[in-house]
Amino acid sequence: YKRQALLNLALNSRDAMPNGGNLVITVSCRELAGSLAKLVELPDGQYVQIDVSDTGSGIEDEALPRLFEPFFTTKPFGRGSGLGLSMVYGFVRQSGGNIRIRSKPGDGTTVTFVLPRSDAPVLAETAGTQETVCREAQRKPVLLVEDEPEVRRIIRLELAALGYPVIEASNGSEAAALLDNVPEIAILVTDAVMPGTTGGSALARHARSLRADFPVLLITGYADDDALADIADLDVPILRKPFAREQLERALCSLEPQTESM
Repeated sequence: YKRQALLNLALNSRDAMPNGGNLVITVSCRELAGSLAKLVELPDGQYVQIDVSDTGSGIEDEALPRLFEPFFTTKPFGRGSGLGLSMVYGFVRQSGGNIRIRSKPGDGTTVTFVLPRSDAPVLAETAGTQETVCREAQRKPVLLVEDEPEVRRIIRLELAALGYPVIEASNGSEAAALLDNVPEIAILVTDAVMPGTTGGSALARHARSLRADFPVLLITGYADDDALADIADLDVPILRKPFAREQLERALCSLEPQTESM
């Protein structure tokens, strides 16, 4: 999830610099002990510090204490879900670290987070992992359907990084029209639960009505399986948010036997 955290912060910095600016990411090793460790509310030990700094518009003082609250956002209506920083905060705290933000209006923002350093060796890629990597030639156009703009943007970037051409839709009705009119679409990646009458399950059924073996990947943030009861008969893989790029790639590769004959 570290990659997703950095991507979230980089996207926030980009949005804070609509006319351009500087984004700097620095990484350093630090030993925290005594009063310094207490200051950042962490036990003594060896840590990795990551700073993400920009020269953007900055953040008002009254907003700073609320930045890690779910659904709180400083962006204009419709530009952000308010989940990005809360997800970063959750990742950092669950990893045994802490995070701080320094910002002034007109003077940019620096997000600093520290994580416990590990001396464990990097594991070599196993043969089983290599077998899940799809060949570039098989990476065909994906229709991505997600109603949250910020979440959709992040998934789009991950798909693009994996080499998949991406067509986007913000709701089920728009996506159904694209499926009907864009025959090049080869894979459907859709949020399982969306507002409106055409949710993820209805969209998956629509895709399967066009072609019985249409490759479909459902993504969801719901941990409760009861919320997905209406898709139990679809026999499609489900990927739970948040997910790493490798998990997304493995899920898409699981559709490979269906895409080979297309």
